[in-house]
Amino acid sequence: MKEQTKTRKLKVYNQSRGNYSNIPTIILKGHWLKEFGFLIDSTIIIKCNRNELIIKNKKIHKNEDILLNILKLYAILIMRS
Repeated sequence: MKEQTKTRKLKVYNQSRGNYSNIPTIILKGHWLKEFGFLIDSTIIIKCNRNELIIKNKKIHKNEDILLNILKLYAILIMRS
């Protein structure tokens, strides 16, 4: 399967609270999230480095997990024959 890569340009917004403090806010939304495996109700992990955020799924989708197990079993069967 070909690896998908896409660059998105987003803006960091200001969201103020009741005490009028400024809070940087990043909003990610769109069908492209689903295309890259971020499904509704997914849990994500965000690794924070200076000037960089890396967002990953905490666990791959259940169907992908099943598919990976099938592929592993298939590879074992091929190696035995």
